[in-house]
Amino acid sequence: MKDPHVRHAHIEMAIQEEKLQSMYSEVIKQIDGDFTPKVTEEMQLLTLQK
Repeated sequence: MKDPHVRHAHIEMAIQEEKLQSMYSEVIKQIDGDFTPKVTEEMQLLTLQK
């Protein structure tokens, strides 16, 4: 990313995504829940291969 504004926007989006995931994880912990992805095992393996 050559344009510093574009790079900055991508960094900010990544930070926001991480914060949302942290908040979601905290809610799951507070309700003593369990996070189970709703994807097939095959799709999970494809993700790992990338």
